[in-house]
Amino acid sequence: MDNIKISEEQKDLINRFLHAYNSIEKHLKINLKVENKTSFTRLVLDFAERNPNWQHKVFLTRAAEVRNIYTHHPEKDGDHFAVPVQPVVEELEKIRDSLEKPFKIYPKFKKNVELFQTTDKLISVLKIINEKDYSQFPIYEKGKFVGLLTENGITRWLAKHAINIL
Repeated sequence: MDNIKISEEQKDLINRFLHAYNSIEKHLKINLKVENKTSFTRLVLDFAERNPNWQHKVFLTRAAEVRNIYTHHPEKDGDHFAVPVQPVVEELEKIRDSLEKPFKIYPKFKKNVELFQTTDKLISVLKIINEKDYSQFPIYEKGKFVGLLTENGITRWLAKHAINIL
């Protein structure tokens, strides 16, 4: 190609594309515990098979085709046959970020937990059951988890000890 030069912005898109692609490839290799010679498409297919809800298989296999243009048909500096569009680069970066920093359940579903000590009275637990409609409580002794108190456990305890009371 003669006299077809790309802009700095277009070079940046190519570099961002390749950086995100390479990061995804590295992550997939580590995650799948495979050797370096495994193709990107094989990595994507294997990862998708192990993660059936993962929805990036088609996009990434297409990205592999674009990446192959840059890798296997290198042009002179600033002279490229194709430039990825901004939304494609952004989607590739989004996939990379989701693999490197997956969604964590804890912050989203974090809740304050009512807990009790082995020295607490049963009436304290019963008040919380009445107020908040909880059905189970972690029990601690000297700061260490010792078990889970459940409604079923309370009922069984009452049944066993009510005989002595009545």
